[in-house]
Amino acid sequence: MLDKRTAALLNTVNALCSSGEYKIFSEEDFLSFFEPEWGVTGENLSHMLFYLSENGYIDVKYAYGGMYCLQPLPLGRSYSERQEENVKERAQSLKHLSLAAFLGGLLGGGFGALIVLIIALIIR
Repeated sequence: MLDKRTAALLNTVNALCSSGEYKIFSEEDFLSFFEPEWGVTGENLSHMLFYLSENGYIDVKYAYGGMYCLQPLPLGRSYSERQEENVKERAQSLKHLSLAAFLGGLLGGGFGALIVLIIALIIR
């Protein structure tokens, strides 16, 4: 499991290399995709790319002077695809859970009102 910054970097690589071939990027190309509050620097970027490369997510042909030539590997592409599927599954689960909570509340309120009505009729 990747942390959010490394996963975002992998998603960026997959998006920029949609053809699956090697492409050359500068450090600034990647840094522009990160939110400033994430605190990603050139050194962090280098470490994240090295981690992705060592774990088989991307292949780095060369990295020199803030320039990177890299390509996403099948593991990296499948990771991003699984993350997208997980987001869709969570959204679907949230819809089902919301519907169940709504119906449960509606039925509970209806039964509660019915009980109050029965008690009111008995007390009269």
